[in-house]
Amino acid sequence: SNSNYKRFLYVFRYIDDLLALNDKGLFDQVYKVIYPHVLTLNYTNNSSTNCNYLDMNITIKDNKFEYKLYDKRNDFSFKVISLPNLKSNIPVKAAYSVVYSQIIRYFKATNNVTEFYNSLSAIKNKMIHQNFRGNVIDKQINKFFRRNMYDFICKFWCTPSFHN
Repeated sequence: SNSNYKRFLYVFRYIDDLLALNDKGLFDQVYKVIYPHVLTLNYTNNSSTNCNYLDMNITIKDNKFEYKLYDKRNDFSFKVISLPNLKSNIPVKAAYSVVYSQIIRYFKATNNVTEFYNSLSAIKNKMIHQNFRGNVIDKQINKFFRRNMYDFICKFWCTPSFHN
């Protein structure tokens, strides 16, 4: 029926990852018609109100979707090296540009200002441990706020109050 069709508007698939939002369990009822019987679908959601899909963590809180970045490498029992180390053989300006690009990524993939600030603190701490200078990272953070003040206010309905 037409109402069932509309429930599939929020079912997303990317390669082997599948996300069904607000389908009232319909996908669970019909996936065997869509996929061959040799294919097993595994549920990997954390709870009925929280899941990880691609590089995002999605939570239903107060009947609204909250999303933030999720990196499954953080779940490993060992340290995973990511992002440049300033002692490596790359230009310093390019290395600090990576910090700025990550800030943009966090901003686009987070709809909660507290989570955004947590991401800023995390990248600052991580990069300091990778031999970056804290005051130069602060300049990248301040550059983000200068260039994106209007978008920040429109998205989070507040002025920036991140303290480096």
